[in-house]
Amino acid sequence: MAPNFYEFTFQLRQARRLVIQAGDYVFLRFPNTPGLREGHPLSVVNPVTTEGRLVLAIRGDGDFTRQIQQVPIGVTAAFAGGYGHFSQVIKDYPQARLVLAGGGTGAIPLLAVIAAYPDKAIAFYYAAHTSQQLIYVDELRRLAADHPQLNLHIQEGRFEPEKIMASLTTENQIFLLSGPGPFGRNWRRAIQRAGVASSRVYYEEFSW
Repeated sequence: MAPNFYEFTFQLRQARRLVIQAGDYVFLRFPNTPGLREGHPLSVVNPVTTEGRLVLAIRGDGDFTRQIQQVPIGVTAAFAGGYGHFSQVIKDYPQARLVLAGGGTGAIPLLAVIAAYPDKAIAFYYAAHTSQQLIYVDELRRLAADHPQLNLHIQEGRFEPEKIMASLTTENQIFLLSGPGPFGRNWRRAIQRAGVASSRVYYEEFSW
């Protein structure tokens, strides 16, 4: 995927027991593996259906996320969740255009939102510190080729939210943000200055 990024696919034995909506995160633990028995929050990449396939993209930043890279295939995992509000905000404004902004690993839950709503008009602003840290770019471009209403803006380095907001019409749009603290504050400040109601903005900070 990218340096220090790994994709993990899990098959849920009882998929109906977990209610995971697009954009949600779950707590993952490995109950029989020392060092991994405590739950760790991770965003889900894909829309999880009754088939029970769950995909996580994990960057090895801490003890848990580095150790998980050594877990053998077939080891028992346990999940709690899902948690999050992205899907609820979208349901509250069913006719609205989506403006998504993801910084670094904060883009991961927004990938699930894009996949879950192929018929919605979506603008996705996705940035990372370096081009090597951008993940799923080829998949996103293929999606955009098949869905003209998906408008991608992918770059290395920060966006300038003030300039972006000046170029957008804010009528009937909702803004879903996901990323580290400074990223979220910059976007929220620009959106607020553009006169967007706070109820149409949801930010999920990535602090883990």
